[in-house]
Amino acid sequence: MPRRSPGLKRHLGRLGAPALGLGLLLAAGEARAGLQDLLIRQFCLAAIREEVAHTGKPAPPELATSTCDCVVERINAGMDLEAAKQVCLSRARERFGL
Repeated sequence: MPRRSPGLKRHLGRLGAPALGLGLLLAAGEARAGLQDLLIRQFCLAAIREEVAHTGKPAPPELATSTCDCVVERINAGMDLEAAKQVCLSRARERFGL
């Protein structure tokens, strides 16, 4: 069995911790992004339910889901919340004839 040089082992050992740390940071970033999306979606769904309840009319089944997906996508693309809401509400009005 060939012997590895101790220098290579030391070099790889030093890379292990930073690589592991980077992996954990990336995973944490993905989890944070997922949590942000979930929170945006939850607030959006609650707002739509409240608005629909005030109208007294039944809403199309996909209204809340498609509108909130739109808001999340727009915010992830860099749009601010108010602009995302306006774009997505406008699309929902067109799509569902509201």
